[in-house]
Amino acid sequence: LHQALILAMSVAPIVMLLTATAYWTIGRWGVNPEIASLAQPYLAVIALGAFPLMFYAAFRRYLQGLHIVTPVMWALVTANLVNAAFNAVLIYGRLGAPRLGVTGSAWATCLARAYMAAFLGMAVLREHRFLSLSTGMAEP
Repeated sequence: LHQALILAMSVAPIVMLLTATAYWTIGRWGVNPEIASLAQPYLAVIALGAFPLMFYAAFRRYLQGLHIVTPVMWALVTANLVNAAFNAVLIYGRLGAPRLGVTGSAWATCLARAYMAAFLGMAVLREHRFLSLSTGMAEP
């Protein structure tokens, strides 16, 4: 788990850099300018979700390695609900939030990624507490 978290912290900046490169170069890809004008602000925000996405991946693989998959399933199902709820609020400007359009969708995705990472991070902590209680050993 520790090595996976170190790898996640090492890979996330690379993912952010690749996303930033896509942001800076999208005009040279031959993409329709109307699409590029929507994709650019999306890319600028979605890059911020790299760290939570990499932490989620580390926690997910760790739990799967322990054959603990129920929290992974719940994280995925509920994160889709979180994403949908934030999309409804941030894209269309509901509940007093500003209307952000495509950028709101990127923010919703970032928030859903953070939620998934936190959900599985708590599942890992819970599992460590359970293992330390069942074995009588101190928490790792």
